[in-house]
Amino acid sequence: MILLFPIPLFLLVYLVRKKRTFFAAGFLWGFVVFALHSLWLLQLLFEKSNASFLLSFFIYLCIVLYFSLISGIWFLVTGTCAQFFNTFFKKVSIFFSFIVIYFFFINNYALWFLCNIKGYPFLNPILPLIRYKYFLVLLTVLGFGKSNIQTNIKFQKTSFKNNIMYEVMLPTGEKGAFIAPNELQPDMHGVAIYKKLKNLNLEKLSSKYKFVCVFMPETSFLSSDLEKAGWLSLWNKALPAKAHFIFGGVREEEGRCYQTVYWIHEGRIMLNYDKKHCVDFVENTNGIWKQFKWARDLFLRDKTAFCVGNKDIKHKLEITPELNLNPYICSEFFVCKDVNHLVQRHSLQVLFLNDTWFNSYFINLLNRYMEMKVFFTGESVLCVSYQDGLRYLSKSLFSDTF
Repeated sequence: MILLFPIPLFLLVYLVRKKRTFFAAGFLWGFVVFALHSLWLLQLLFEKSNASFLLSFFIYLCIVLYFSLISGIWFLVTGTCAQFFNTFFKKVSIFFSFIVIYFFFINNYALWFLCNIKGYPFLNPILPLIRYKYFLVLLTVLGFGKSNIQTNIKFQKTSFKNNIMYEVMLPTGEKGAFIAPNELQPDMHGVAIYKKLKNLNLEKLSSKYKFVCVFMPETSFLSSDLEKAGWLSLWNKALPAKAHFIFGGVREEEGRCYQTVYWIHEGRIMLNYDKKHCVDFVENTNGIWKQFKWARDLFLRDKTAFCVGNKDIKHKLEITPELNLNPYICSEFFVCKDVNHLVQRHSLQVLFLNDTWFNSYFINLLNRYMEMKVFFTGESVLCVSYQDGLRYLSKSLFSDTF
């Protein structure tokens, strides 16, 4: 619970009563917190970027110092304002008021200097507490958290041939199946995908269920030529009529490249959903950063940058009239607030995630953020990732785990 460190530091500040100490204590707290927290980013730069060791460490250090400066200003303003009040209650009120302001700024505006990401949501103080039963009870008593919107669709986790599967019960009483092949990797060859589909024995599942949805994560297949290369016809040999193949890939249109989710059924592309948010430096480079070669080459040297999909188009994958899937691709679920999706009683959010980029610490933060979002919105989420395969989260199931 490193985020509780401001409490003893503020007590020290109040005893000393020097503005210089306010800032120094806040800067020190920020440096410790962000140096430790941002180690995931340092590891990412070392392992995934084209940057040298020195450039990777320099970027990491600049980010740590930037957030330390913000924390120092936070302590300075809070301590200065608290000096105008004499009672303990008023001082505590000022203290907690500025805590809320600080984390609101971090979550929504701290990365203002980037083009596509404005806030950093993974230092939300709720994340470390979201798995504690009594904290959730407190939030519920205070009126936070919505009831489960998708209560009329039931999910039961099971397995089939050692692959994670969910049995889906529709309001009509009919059953379907969600399944993901195990041991997947990004950028798989089309033949390897065919073998994964073939090994699922989907004919057997189709004889039992009204529909079978096969999911694969973000960037599972990176060739945009599905039809001409014959991949659709090859995969269709392993997909019975009741099967829906939904996976993360890429597509090209008029020289522009998009990250997308494909929905394939009966040998045809029924719909593709283009990602509506691109991560700065990793997926494209915009604004002033395009002027710097090191920024353009950080992750995208000899690679094609992605473009942002049309934000005005609403997408839904209507598997049946009783089940619509609303896709999200990685970062847009966590940091993008202007993605316009349809939220209906018969809809389910499906997050396609490439978690091979991150260490276990940051993956845990992603999972906690998903849990927090489910609790506060009441909208169920099906996460499709390489580490977990399929993971279904709803408010009722989430609460039952405590």
